Amino acid sequence: MRLLARLTMVLVALVLAVGAVELLIPTPAALRGAIWWQCRYSLEEHEPGKLRTVANYRGTQTIGGGTQQIAHDRVGMRGPDLPPKRDGERRVLLVGDSVTYGTGVAVEATFAMQLAPRLTSQLRTPVTCGIAACPGFGVRDHRDLIARVRADFRPDLVVSCVFVENDLYDDLQLERGVFAGYPVFQTPHLRALRRSWRWRVSLRSNAIYVLEQLLLKHAPALALDLGATTLTDAERAQWDGVPLDQSMLFFEQVATPPALERMLRATKSHLAEAARAAEGSAFAVLLIPSHKQYWPGAFAPFSAERPAEQPHRCGAIQERLAKLCHESELPSFDLLPGLAARQDIPALLIANDFHFTPAGHAVVADLLAPWLAGLLGR
Repeated sequence: MRLLARLTMVLVALVLAVGAVELLIPTPAALRGAIWWQCRYSLEEHEPGKLRTVANYRGTQTIGGGTQQIAHDRVGMRGPDLPPKRDGERRVLLVGDSVTYGTGVAVEATFAMQLAPRLTSQLRTPVTCGIAACPGFGVRDHRDLIARVRADFRPDLVVSCVFVENDLYDDLQLERGVFAGYPVFQTPHLRALRRSWRWRVSLRSNAIYVLEQLLLKHAPALALDLGATTLTDAERAQWDGVPLDQSMLFFEQVATPPALERMLRATKSHLAEAARAAEGSAFAVLLIPSHKQYWPGAFAPFSAERPAEQPHRCGAIQERLAKLCHESELPSFDLLPGLAARQDIPALLIANDFHFTPAGHAVVADLLAPWLAGLLGR
């Protein structure tokens, strides 16, 4: 009995200690900037291995030192519910990932919402823009995003927004899930959470998360094995020849390696599926560059980090994507030249995060409006 009492006291002391640390310890910086941490409770696993935004969600998001209200409508689009489409009204649906979703800014500041008055002015007819986007998604998800909202939103034009830094990598993740309200975008992490109680506990506790990071740094033999999960044959085939660090520079090589050729063929197929999901609406592709491509003086040092690869050319991935769009007869627009010409680039991006600020979204809207007006005016 004495032993049981002592063990009970020890367990109670441990629980109290962990609880005290949990209350006192700040959220680790690695979590504060993570997309999956920002998305807690706003995404759901609606089918095994598949995520989508939660319809009618209401919550907050803190990023870059600012907190924003987040709201989804009845079909999971970001923003309030819209009334039925009016006679003469034109509607543009923007489909994409966290950049299109507007992570870090209020919905009114997103380039989609800032486009509406610009297009209304240029076309002299009411234009409404909608955001069917989900943080962490890739191009292969655009078909499902469109299919979910098309009948309700009734777009005249659908724009697939391709973020060149990571969308092609995101397409290689065949499974996604939700644990403790957090979305899990990486398939190996999802499998680890299913198999390891330590992974599940660390996702629920800042204190345990910090402890695991300390073990990884100072006692790796005792740390969680981040590479313990095995991929299926299909996943190994997808990742064959693809860099595990998922560097954008892989896409910017002058010569196209076989793995990139394979990824581009998949992207071409995903865009064709998205265009079919638009079901008669006009369809176009927007290429959104990485900040590493237009931040002054950033590309050359970035390229030097990977000397073993072929020489890199800034904008090579846009050229490849524009070519496949042309082959598929899909209009495309590249934001890189317009953003690279700006003199105020630091003001356009959230510090240490690199999603667009409201000013950055306004610049994107200015660049896009003439192109979109031309497509709508056809």
